[in-house]
Parts: sequence; C-alpha cells; structure tokens
Amino acid sequence: MNYSDLIKTKQIRQDILTGVLVSYCRKYIAKRFSSLDLEENGSNRVLRSFQKDLTYIAAWSDSRVDREYEKFCKWCLRKKGITERELFDTFAEIISLSIQILANREIDVKLSVKDLFFKSMKRIARHYYENPSLVTSNYRDQDGALTRLVETLIHTFVPLQDVIEFIKRNEDHDSRVSYDFNKSERTTDTKDKVELIVEKQKNSSDGRGLRYIGSEEIYKEYYHSQEEEVPAGTNASEEKQINLKISKRPFVKK
Repeated sequence: MNYSDLIKTKQIRQDILTGVLVSYCRKYIAKRFSSLDLEENGSNRVLRSFQKDLTYIAAWSDSRVDREYEKFCKWCLRKKGITERELFDTFAEIISLSIQILANREIDVKLSVKDLFFKSMKRIARHYYENPSLVTSNYRDQDGALTRLVETLIHTFVPLQDVIEFIKRNEDHDSRVSYDFNKSERTTDTKDKVELIVEKQKNSSDGRGLRYIGSEEIYKEYYHSQEEEVPAGTNASEEKQINLKISKRPFVKK
C-alpha cells in the first residue's frame, strides 16, 4: 500500500469510529440534559445544573465505566450493526496506519476501546460544560467540532515516543560514514565507506606541475604583479608556482 492509500484508508476507518463515538456521546449528554427539571426559574439556572451534572462523568468509578461501556457496545450493535470486536479492529487499524505513515513500519501497541470510549465521553462532556447552551442547538452545527475533538483524542494513542526513537535510530545508522585518509586509490564500494582522496597532480600537458603557496609567500608577493618565469631546463616532473596577483588601488571617497 502506497503512502496516499495509507492516508485514505486511515481516514475512512477514522470517520467510522469517530462517527460512532460522537453520535453516542452526544445522545447520552442530551439525554442527561433533558432529565433535568426544565421548569426551574431562569435558563441560566438550568444550564448551571447541567454543567454540574457533566462534572460527574469525569468522576465515574471503574464499575460505572464498565456499565456505560457495555451500554455503548449494545447501542453500536443495535443501531449501527457494529460489534465490539469490529470497534477494536477499526481502532487498531487506525493506529497501525498512523504508525506506518510516520515511520514506515509497525509497532506493537496495547489498545482499549473502553479507554477510548471513556476519554471521548469526558472530552465531549467538557466541550458542553464550556459551552452549555450548545446542547439545545442544532446537532449538525456541532458535528465538525466534536469530530475534531475525538480525532485528536485518537491520535494521542499513537506511540509517538517509540516512533521518534525508531526514526532517530535509523537516522543515526544511515549517518555513520567512515573516512579513510590513508588510501590514495578510489574505491568502488560507496555503500559502506566514503573515502576522501587527495591526489597530487603531475605531468600536466605543458610538463609543469602545481605548488601550494603559503601565506608568507603571498604576503611577499602582495605588491608584485609580474608572474615568475620558470627557468629553462626545468625537469618536467618539477612543480609550477602560481603567484597570487593583487593590485593595490587608492581608496576613492564617494
């Protein structure tokens, strides 16, 4: 599966899972709001009672989470035709595809749909706690915001630290390059070793070579522009000296 197919498949699976979670959590919270005494004096008082009721969700005990999760699974099977196993497989595939997109490999991760369900419920409850008046607004207007909340939550289950360490190990392995300064011949094996080759240029077409000039010699030649002539009879293997020519010009103010 290529990179674009991975992203497309992940998004399809993610839309299914987030759609189920958002639908159920929103339905659950709307039911809790409707159970309040709406005849209380003033809408603000009703909303405050609704906010207080939402805070209890985050304080659910383990046994309460188990009961609510069981209700969620039964609702998924009855309303969506999705089993608990299918929920888990979809969740696991999303995380696996996310890892492959990031690191191009698979990493074992322990996942729990019940954990995802409870965290989704708390996150959506907080959304309504911060915006209590939205509970009476059109559901479609909130779909985008709630979907993004759950998608962000799903991404937190991706083991980013393991992915980063894997990528760093691969980068360190690929960046290990050995240099051999002793050999003067080129090597054909460039996969495992890179050699720095410094060769002396000899026997140019005019029978003269090149010689390196140090900084002191450059300084001595600073005011000279005449190129030195190589004496006649110089051996062809001897090296040619190239002087740096620098003409000194007066500074002109503009």
